[in-house]
Amino acid sequence: MNLNNPHLLIEIDDKEFIFFVIKFDQNLKFETLHFNKINSQGISKGSVVDINLVSKIIKENINQIEKKINFIFKDSTIIINPNKIESINISGFKKLNGLQISKQDVTYILNDIKKIIKLNEPKKELIHLFNSNFILDKNELDKIPIGLHGEFYNQDMTFFIADKNVFKNIKLVFNFCNININRIILKTFADGIYKISTNNEYNNSINFEFKRNRIITSVFKNKSYVFIDHLNFGTDMIIKDVVKICSLNFDSVNFFLKDIKIENLNAEQDDKYLDRKYFGKSLYRKIRVNHIINIINSRIDEFIDLVLEKNTNMICFKKRNTIIHFSFEEIYLIKFFETNLKKRKNIRDKIIFNKNIELSESCLGSVELISKGWEREAIPIVNPEKSIISRLFAFLFD
Repeated sequence: MNLNNPHLLIEIDDKEFIFFVIKFDQNLKFETLHFNKINSQGISKGSVVDINLVSKIIKENINQIEKKINFIFKDSTIIINPNKIESINISGFKKLNGLQISKQDVTYILNDIKKIIKLNEPKKELIHLFNSNFILDKNELDKIPIGLHGEFYNQDMTFFIADKNVFKNIKLVFNFCNININRIILKTFADGIYKISTNNEYNNSINFEFKRNRIITSVFKNKSYVFIDHLNFGTDMIIKDVVKICSLNFDSVNFFLKDIKIENLNAEQDDKYLDRKYFGKSLYRKIRVNHIINIINSRIDEFIDLVLEKNTNMICFKKRNTIIHFSFEEIYLIKFFETNLKKRKNIRDKIIFNKNIELSESCLGSVELISKGWEREAIPIVNPEKSIISRLFAFLFD
């Protein structure tokens, strides 16, 4: 990493593109040279769907940044959030019969796992790989126990893979921009790095990201990223329910959700009708506020049951010290989810809701990753000029 030059990070997502330029000092502390967000176009559910439009927007913004800071960029770190990411947890083992664990033993395990992944997922590409557990003779260890003696060694790893087309389209975009991709980082991983780096309670956490058109679940266990899941619907369903049942338009419901203070609602207001201001130019009709709130709460109940309470995937991840974190593309929805969760006596987990920060969690987490690395990540990036395994072992052992 060249400390003399500025570093460019670009985040690509449905709602916005983020451009973040930093410069490191000798102690790897960074200075922000530029930060801005613009509305994204040509992106659907985190993937590029219009290469020409996306490359044009990104190229124009890079040119503006280069003029501002008087520096020409040749490469960039790219942060992505597509819905075609899968996590695969695989356990490899080696019988030692009292001998020491060697690099060759670990090489054997990783080669074996790699063959399984490649055989079963020929159309997928590796983006991140994590060491999730090291077990020697039934004892869990913090790191690879090279040099220790034992009878049986077991290593758990989590592979994050994506459709090759996701990467091909991103590479085409930046080829048109004359920018080389240093590495590609999952936004959900970068978000987790930021949370863990600022609060070690997040070492074990389940993170739910509620977007308008999808819901993303990410799980961290002992700092290792071990699970991701996507649902192809999001919080727009809440608005659509009210629109359909109450025969209101989308803008009216959106205005109501942003404006209403649900903490002020009580039994005495059960018969209160929706204010005329929410109808705009539409014909006014008497609709009870409490009726709308009940519709909203019913959908939120379904969301919470689906992602957390009745989600079998969460059973093995939820422990006594696990944090449950909710974040929202539409911040105003926090008040509805928070009120709903407080009424559930069966939920005793520590629940935290996202707060706006000045910059971006994913950008700050990515800065932490490219400057210091991440102790549980076994491979930093897939570089097509070298084989996966050769890069993996260089990173693990060099």
